[in-house]
Amino acid sequence: MIFHLCRETVSHTTDEFPMAYYRVDKSHPRYHMIHHWHPEAEWLIVREGEIRLTLDGVCKTLRRGQVVLIPPGTVHSGIPDRCIYECVVFDPSILQSPLRGSAGKAVKKFLSRVAIYDTDKDDALNRLTACLQTRAPGFETEALAASFDGINRLIYKSDQPEIVTPDRKQRLIPFENAVLYLQEHYPEPVGLSDLAAAAGLSENYFGEYFKTVTGKTPIQYLTEYRVERAAEALRGNDASVTEIALECGFNDLSYFIKTFRRFYGTSPAQYRKNVNR
Repeated sequence: MIFHLCRETVSHTTDEFPMAYYRVDKSHPRYHMIHHWHPEAEWLIVREGEIRLTLDGVCKTLRRGQVVLIPPGTVHSGIPDRCIYECVVFDPSILQSPLRGSAGKAVKKFLSRVAIYDTDKDDALNRLTACLQTRAPGFETEALAASFDGINRLIYKSDQPEIVTPDRKQRLIPFENAVLYLQEHYPEPVGLSDLAAAAGLSENYFGEYFKTVTGKTPIQYLTEYRVERAAEALRGNDASVTEIALECGFNDLSYFIKTFRRFYGTSPAQYRKNVNR
């Protein structure tokens, strides 16, 4: 699961069955979830620990047993704390298209808003993740049945903690432009002025604006993205740690190792050994 900044360039679904499952723990390069968005909807379920999510600029903390529904197009990120979480990413049309009338409208409305629920009270999502993990014959039917069962019960719960998020369309255009520039140029020297120019904002205003959207400064965000790409490279090829550091925009090896350890709790070399093992 490789996430690129802002708009993901990797599809989570297939024509055969547009629903994908991921389990994320500390060994995963995506453990610290950088800001991104995708055209699919997503269930994010916390199994252990907690995770602080930012959803279109609104911050919420999810704890063990809680799940959040993330609608398509929502810019989101997460800072985990001793957390294991699962993600089910799906094309919302798979649940909307079979329905007509009021039922279809209810499901469409349900999938368009950010809301937090407790999975302890609803085992439908647990059934959903279980069948997506095993992918036994007929898992598609079971996944759809569990999805409809869970949504049907959650729609009519009176205590739905809906999260009101701002209109993202105009507000996030400068952010998207900046991070798309960052995605293309992260191996190179990238400064605040470069990102501000890509966003079409003044340098002074851009830093404040970016931190409002992400909770991080632009340079912090750039560093986090470079570390994530390094983790992907450590999993995917045999290049040396020094080569990977340089390819990901780190010119100081000791700084790269220190920064990598801060995010993943281990050195790059040990991380590679753990993944291979």
